[in-house]
Amino acid sequence: GYDVAPRSHPNDGRIDIVHVAPTMTARARAQARTRARTGTHLPHPDLRATQTASTTARFCSPLVVWVDGVRWATTECITVTCEPDALTIFA
Repeated sequence: GYDVAPRSHPNDGRIDIVHVAPTMTARARAQARTRARTGTHLPHPDLRATQTASTTARFCSPLVVWVDGVRWATTECITVTCEPDALTIFA
């Protein structure tokens, strides 16, 4: 129900990441969350959107990882790599 990365494309081979500044106030976070439903939360001075083909994230404590709405794993570190046109479906 959210358009968190409004400039993303499902087949471009890039991962879209939205960084939230730790200084962002609770009120501004609530407003951005409401606006994220339509993708109008960007641009915002406390939010930064980046794109990359691969990224690694490390967490202070174990975090549950969800993939396409399915609980996938619990980890403290994850590396994600995106490849364009990696899947072809014939109907």
